[in-house]
Amino acid sequence: MKKLIIAGIIVLIAIVVTVFWAFLKISSSPSTSTSTPPVSGTKGTVTGKVLLGPTCPVEHNPPLPGCAPKPYETTVDVKSVAPAESYAVLKTDSSGSFKISLLPGSYSFQAQGKSPFPFCSAVQVDVVSGETQDITINCDTGIR
Repeated sequence: MKKLIIAGIIVLIAIVVTVFWAFLKISSSPSTSTSTPPVSGTKGTVTGKVLLGPTCPVEHNPPLPGCAPKPYETTVDVKSVAPAESYAVLKTDSSGSFKISLLPGSYSFQAQGKSPFPFCSAVQVDVVSGETQDITINCDTGIR
């Protein structure tokens, strides 16, 4: 009888350890579905530029030499609109340009400014399979 109780306790401990190990393995595995855009299919491309302006206290049309909007080297957060999830973070080059291929769906592009200026407006894009769209993200310098 004593041997049967000891064997039962050993089996119970083995079951508890196995269940605990399986739980840890499942909870630590990375999820691949957290940043999936709303629609699957062939990717589309978004190219863009981030610009700072105004660069002079008084704007003229056409801009005076040296007062045209300037490229802004920064990061751009790309988020899917529905569901609203962060999808990518891009770094613009010295000309303020970026490029990304995305699955079809609606995305928001938000350049990172500083507080309070430059303040960058978000741009929403509907990515279409196989098409390239060009966007401009304008960042307000606060110069008036």
